[in-house]
Amino acid sequence: MANNNLFGILPPNMCSHLQKLEELCLYKNKLYGNIPKSIGKCSSLKYLSMWENQLNGSLPRQIGNLTMLKNLDLAENSLSGEIPREIESLNMLQILRLGSKNLEGNNKLYDNIPRYIGGCSSSLKYLSMWENQLNGSLPRQIGNLTMLEGLELFENSLSGFIPNSLGNLAQLKILNLGPISDCLRNISSLRVIRLYENEFTVFPPTLRSIKNLLMLDLDSNNLSGSLTQEIENAKMTIFIDLSYNKLSEEIPSSIGGLTELMNFSVAHNTIQGSIPDTFGKLLDLHSLDLSDNKICGIIGG
Repeated sequence: MANNNLFGILPPNMCSHLQKLEELCLYKNKLYGNIPKSIGKCSSLKYLSMWENQLNGSLPRQIGNLTMLKNLDLAENSLSGEIPREIESLNMLQILRLGSKNLEGNNKLYDNIPRYIGGCSSSLKYLSMWENQLNGSLPRQIGNLTMLEGLELFENSLSGFIPNSLGNLAQLKILNLGPISDCLRNISSLRVIRLYENEFTVFPPTLRSIKNLLMLDLDSNNLSGSLTQEIENAKMTIFIDLSYNKLSEEIPSSIGGLTELMNFSVAHNTIQGSIPDTFGKLLDLHSLDLSDNKICGIIGG
């Protein structure tokens, strides 16, 4: 029943006679009110998707009864409160989305990311809780989610250190933490790194070992020095944004080796020297922003 104009509250007894139901798709409707406690009686559910509605209240602890659940998607609602401890009972869970992206659907989960999140499922592949009101640091137990491929926690109020245990996530391909301090540990499988609006002063050391990186977003930090060694190995990269930092020296000629590059920005830095001739090798380049620097010389043909 997804993507309709259904409205109203979810029936309080909606799962009392649906013990064999395996999929419930109500996303992109106009449902509001609480998620009923009877949801726990849909004990055979494998896929529960109610994203982009107007649901409010807290996540009922009875959701922990859905031990067959593989996909739980409640993003873009108006949920609030803490993440219930019972969520660690979802041992089959592969995708957990509780994030938001607009004013109409803005979840407001708060408090720290609980330590028990690391015990919710050894098979979890995607964890999204972006644009909430979560605070504190990342719990080290998140390193127990060894099958995780995507971790998105941006637009919260996280702070502190990124735990060493994050290095256990050998399958991680997407890391989007947004504003959070300290440095990234060595995770060689990453494809997307977004760590914008932080206080990084040096490039994360992991960049030198990531050969399949597709997107690097480190804008609005305090990065300084040269670009040379940090990006020349990222041969597959299509997007690099290093704007609003304190980078200086010259743009390295090795930039011409990034032949897949489509978007490149080092705007609002203090980069000097001339534009490298090797930019001519970037045949797929769509966007180039070198504004607000100290670049001199001629524009090559």
